[in-house]
Amino acid sequence: MALIGVLFALRAWYLVLGSEGLIVNEATQAQIDAIATDEVEIDIREVGCIGARTDGSETLNQMYNGPNADEARLLYYQAALECAPSPGQSGTLTAVVLVELELISDGLVDVNHAVGSCIVDELALLSDDPARTMAIGDGPDDRAIWDGALEACLRPQHLAILRGEPGAGPQAYGDSERLDRLEDDCRDGADAACDVLYLLSGTGSVYEDVAISCAGRSDTPSEWCTPELPTDSTGAVKSDAAGLVTLVAECRDRDLTACDLVARLAPVGSRAAEIGRTCAGELPVGARPDCRTRLGP
Repeated sequence: MALIGVLFALRAWYLVLGSEGLIVNEATQAQIDAIATDEVEIDIREVGCIGARTDGSETLNQMYNGPNADEARLLYYQAALECAPSPGQSGTLTAVVLVELELISDGLVDVNHAVGSCIVDELALLSDDPARTMAIGDGPDDRAIWDGALEACLRPQHLAILRGEPGAGPQAYGDSERLDRLEDDCRDGADAACDVLYLLSGTGSVYEDVAISCAGRSDTPSEWCTPELPTDSTGAVKSDAAGLVTLVAECRDRDLTACDLVARLAPVGSRAAEIGRTCAGELPVGARPDCRTRLGP
């Protein structure tokens, strides 16, 4: 399970809600619907205000894939802070936090609007530049600021999951319907399912043991059960890896497990990553991914 610090790496991957100008057109409404959670409704007036302050230029694609993505997000987040009566009352920023928590915990941390709002307020209180802390997180104290906000607002068991502590979260078959389905597919020979299970399972869990051994198909498993996924010096899968190319093709053919694996392994900002995170175009850019859960039977 990933550490809290991974929030900063994920920030460049999954970004919330762009405005395409003062008029909320069908495309923008689709993005709002895609990113809004059960707990947070995005106020159209807030979107319009942000659009006015950014000249409508900060679209999802720019914040997500653009060459100046950090600057675009910073401008957008600053506008979101200015458009809300208080930081925690910003539906956009609260949705950002809730989506990021869902992503970093792979759905294992289920928090409500009040918790998301609390975290936004704490970030604004602790940081001298809250927009930058939330949008980029590259300041020397930003990691500690995020830790402080999460500790102030989350339950201990949720913090344990985010920190990847052994024993936190689902441990074995029967604990999680989502992980159970992945284990079933892994045992049925689906290597990609084993790899997604590995990425989602808790440290030291039985789920993780099943995934690491590729459901017993490998006594000395390589880094991934899916073949031909070499990594570079940073540990990221190489963009031209044959296995990644194959997974992208399978994702395009609506193999939702392949899409979920591509979303997690493809280099940040790559076309492959966009294909995986949008489930080969079935979800708008910026939507909460997890193709198996959102689009599967």
